[in-house]
Amino acid sequence: MSAYDLPTTTPHSSKKILRSLKLTSKITSLIVIVISCAVLLGWMFDITLLKSIVLKQVTMKPNTALGLLLSGLALWLWHWRLTIQNKAFRRRIQSSILILSGFVLLLGMLELIQYGFDTNLGIDQLLFPDSPSAVDAGLKTRMASNTALNFVFLGLALILLVRRECHLSQFLSILTFLISLFALTGHIYEIVLFYGAGSLTGMAIHTAIAFILLSIGMVFACADSGWMQEVSSAEPGGLMVRRLTPVVVILPVIVSLVALVIYKAVILSVKDLSSLRSILEIVSFFLVVWWNARLLNQVDISRQQVQQQLIASERKFRTIFDQTFEFVGLLRPDGTVIEANQTALKFGGLSPSDVINKPFWQTRWWTISPQTQAQLQQAIAKAAQGEFVRYEVDVQGAGNTVATIDFSLKPVWDSAGNVTLLIPEGRDITQRKQAETALRQLTEELEARVTARTAELAVTNESLRRSEARFRQLIESNVVAVAVGNFRDGSISYANNAFLDLVGYTKEDLEQGKLQWTRINPPEYLDLNEQKIAALQRTGISHVFEKEYLRKDGSRVPVLLGSTLLSEEDSAIAFVLDISERKLAEAALRESEQRFRRAVVNAPFPIMIHAEDGQVMQISKTWTEITGYTPEDIPTVADWTEKAYKGERHAVLELVNNLYKRDRRVDEGEFTIITKDGNTRIWDFSSAPLGRLSDGRRLVISIAADVTSRKQAEQEIIQLNETLEQRVQQRTEQLQEVNQELEAFSYSVSHDLRAPLRAIQGYAVVIIEDYGAVLDELGREYIQRLATAAEHLDTLIQNLLAYSRLGQTEIQLQRVNLAAVVEGILIELEPELQAHHAQITVEPPLPKVQANRRILDQVITNLLTNAIKFVSPGSAPKVRIWAEKHDQWVRLWIEDNGIGIAPQHQERIFRTFERLHGVESYPGNGIGLAIVERGIKRMNGRVGVESTLHQGSRFWIELPATSGDEPAIKI
Repeated sequence: MSAYDLPTTTPHSSKKILRSLKLTSKITSLIVIVISCAVLLGWMFDITLLKSIVLKQVTMKPNTALGLLLSGLALWLWHWRLTIQNKAFRRRIQSSILILSGFVLLLGMLELIQYGFDTNLGIDQLLFPDSPSAVDAGLKTRMASNTALNFVFLGLALILLVRRECHLSQFLSILTFLISLFALTGHIYEIVLFYGAGSLTGMAIHTAIAFILLSIGMVFACADSGWMQEVSSAEPGGLMVRRLTPVVVILPVIVSLVALVIYKAVILSVKDLSSLRSILEIVSFFLVVWWNARLLNQVDISRQQVQQQLIASERKFRTIFDQTFEFVGLLRPDGTVIEANQTALKFGGLSPSDVINKPFWQTRWWTISPQTQAQLQQAIAKAAQGEFVRYEVDVQGAGNTVATIDFSLKPVWDSAGNVTLLIPEGRDITQRKQAETALRQLTEELEARVTARTAELAVTNESLRRSEARFRQLIESNVVAVAVGNFRDGSISYANNAFLDLVGYTKEDLEQGKLQWTRINPPEYLDLNEQKIAALQRTGISHVFEKEYLRKDGSRVPVLLGSTLLSEEDSAIAFVLDISERKLAEAALRESEQRFRRAVVNAPFPIMIHAEDGQVMQISKTWTEITGYTPEDIPTVADWTEKAYKGERHAVLELVNNLYKRDRRVDEGEFTIITKDGNTRIWDFSSAPLGRLSDGRRLVISIAADVTSRKQAEQEIIQLNETLEQRVQQRTEQLQEVNQELEAFSYSVSHDLRAPLRAIQGYAVVIIEDYGAVLDELGREYIQRLATAAEHLDTLIQNLLAYSRLGQTEIQLQRVNLAAVVEGILIELEPELQAHHAQITVEPPLPKVQANRRILDQVITNLLTNAIKFVSPGSAPKVRIWAEKHDQWVRLWIEDNGIGIAPQHQERIFRTFERLHGVESYPGNGIGLAIVERGIKRMNGRVGVESTLHQGSRFWIELPATSGDEPAIKI
């Protein structure tokens, strides 16, 4: 094959393979996103099937689902980024990918730190926190160590993918694939060590599947680079890798499963199982090898056929290439000659060895001049960038002959859009150029004759044409109002649209003679008009002056008028400008200046306007009232500084002189001034430039704020703060002592008090079990009462601790769905509801509120258990639950058919240990409603009750409504 032959595999087939692999990568990222979202929904709504595909198996943890979601999203964004043309937007997406990848990496590293240092950083409770009192809080939601390691590998692989470090990225993805495949195999063969990796939880089945899909997507993402170059290749090797890899990965698993099924069905020994598996693998791999060998043979046959076709095509191409009458060749993008046809070589008297593998511009054709060589180098550079270049140039042939050619350079692109070849082509146009030269000479001679004959006429008419064109352009542009008329009889023969609009007349009025000088000139301007007409007759021009015109509707318009005498007798052309806007602006400026002066004089704070030479132009009344100095006392800035600053006047005057050099506002700060009566005041000065006077002097406005009272108040506040800080420190120390005592009490209650109770309960159970037959019925009853009393006291202590925690621990308020909370509580209370034959009615909708999910569960649970407990004997509890929304609040009602509460007791029931009935009638410890009240208050809510004795009760709780946009609040 020659240097310009194409490869045997077409670029189209490689593109198709790459598109298929990258499409697979996108699909795997979307599948992982769907899996992770489904698992998060499972945790949110407690759907076991979503958290664990196989019941009673390992669940995918919330943080694991979050990490997979971010990883899948980052991979999908990486593919989407490649389709965006806007570079700035593409950089923002790349930054987002790096942020997501960094979060995934951080998540995995923090989990590994927890395992490595046997600690709990609390990250496993971020999404779905457990109760703080739970024994396994933070453990059942902790991801496995092999899962955390995968996130570290994936985070690094994503970052490297963005940086196009494909080898390292694919290597880390393959490690992730192997770890996940190991875990999936452990689930298939029920080997806990494979997927557990020594952790308490282990990698779930769908976690391993998601990691496998994600690692495949990562490897396929840059299929044209790194280790994937061999896989994506259209060569037989790439085809074999693509066909064998899935078989090699899947086939051993299938063979092992088949052997395991036979092992369990026939009850073989381990030795027999190993032999059976070896035989199955030998047969399977033999079939795979035979199948791929057959495929490779077919590919090789097809390649040989293509090779023969290419050889025949090259022969035809070579014949056409060498026999064409044009100069044709092939170049590399850098300009190195690859081929030249016989026509070009024969013209230059060259052999192939004289030009092949040499720079094109150094061959004999182009050595005619350095300029020609430089021009060719520039053309090659443009063509290498993908631009088609064509121009005419002289080249040198054998025997120093010169020919003019129509030369072009055409770029040739590969499948990736890169320029791989340049095709130079030249057509000999020497004879055509000679004919064009002769024709051009004849044309030039003819043009010279025509030019000579028309020169005199052109010179004569040129000045007239230019003058007329300029005048017509000026008149018809309507930039200036123009009118032509007789100043003796007052007639107007012509007026442009600008003049007609100015005086309010139409063209019809002009044609009918209604537009006259006498009609549009006010009477008071008659003398002025006569003076201007006299000057026009003497000098031929009337200088510009201001006057007014009467419009057709009777209104007046101020104008600026100038006129010139025409060649006709008593005719003149008038040029008119409408100066209405200027007049209005001048009036507005005068009025604005008056307002500004009044504002300065009457300002409620000190103001001084002073000029560059030190002259005081204006001061406010407030300035003179505070200082006692009148404008006559301080005519200059120097006088003011001498009176107000005494010994510091020179330094202050220097600062003032620097103000005239500023071009923006300056905050000078606070200065102490001396008033006329000898008192001192503190002023805070600010100054700004105010333009220039007509004589060029710069103006500055200085504004002061009298902060004397504020400074005195600040001093008093400083003294007060010093005293207040001492009080706050003393109070803080007292509160710290109280908190320490409360913590000690809580520890004592939870450990020292409950330990004896558990001992009493344990001994009571032992006495019943070991000595129950010895004791009579009364003794057994005493023992049972002892155990019941201990259990009641233990419950009371737990409720007290819960009540205490509500006031001490920090809680987080977030968006909570009331419907989901009530549904979960009813499921949890199902056994108790069935035992009491309770009928619960929930009336939707139950909106979303801003609350703490754990505390809200405890509050509603206490209200529901009270509703089904406090009913008349023999009555079945009936509870109705509904919600109302008022403004920014949601009120949840829980109505029962119980025994009711007397009005005088309705406030007592929310206090601790307040009971309206004995324990023998209605069990309890009197803390439940106290917990409800404290929990609602901690969530910035309200609670109350409406009840009538023997007619049931309606408890209500109010919480802030939420739209879902509010951030979480810690309180």
